[in-house]
Amino acid sequence: MRQIAVGVFSLVALFISCGSALAAPGANVQFFGPSVYNSNTAVMDTALGISGYTIEGFESASPLAGGVSVTLTGWFGDPNGFPLTTSTPTRQPRAELISQGYPNVIWDGDWVMNNARPVGYAPRVIFNLPPNTTGFGIGLSDISTGTAVKANGLPLLTDLQTLPNFSSTDRSGYLLVTGVAGGFVTSVELSQINVTNFIDAIRLDHMAILVVPEPGAAAGFAGIIFSIGAMRRRSKRTLR
Repeated sequence: MRQIAVGVFSLVALFISCGSALAAPGANVQFFGPSVYNSNTAVMDTALGISGYTIEGFESASPLAGGVSVTLTGWFGDPNGFPLTTSTPTRQPRAELISQGYPNVIWDGDWVMNNARPVGYAPRVIFNLPPNTTGFGIGLSDISTGTAVKANGLPLLTDLQTLPNFSSTDRSGYLLVTGVAGGFVTSVELSQINVTNFIDAIRLDHMAILVVPEPGAAAGFAGIIFSIGAMRRRSKRTLR
């Protein structure tokens, strides 16, 4: 189903679990046009529905927040060529982007991530997410070729460029993928279509991730609190 309101595209895609306990029974995807951008990131996050998410702005060369890693893969005629998985993807600073003619691709701060690797740009960018991830968002920029989206390894969107309010220059839009009916999101992939003699250099920024605690961990924490309370009550009775 398709709902369009205030520049937001929403879709519910039902998935088959494929026998995996981690595979989501479904995923929601929302696409926000570039007009959602706001230099006040708190205001922008509210509009995107990601307030409370952990944000990775690629401002540091440290490993990505939340235990996320990125697989860059694919080459001409080979969707799996030259795979590289890293938690420290290539970044570009604002000054370099401006000098290259891309002044409006940043979603926050002064750095973005791109799809570069030692052998050249990768047509497939796969975000590998930690267990119990229920939401993942990413700011897209300078996506000038057809690009499909997958979640949990299954097709979600056939081509971003066909979505309302998509822009192939500057900020392209913001993508938000969330689990349905208690499902988790294990990976999100951006895959360029019809890679024959051109691989697009893309910029990505303002990554957002939401991870829920393990149910067992929450129960264990509650048990610890209960045990401490019981010990305190026993101590008071003993002192009397």
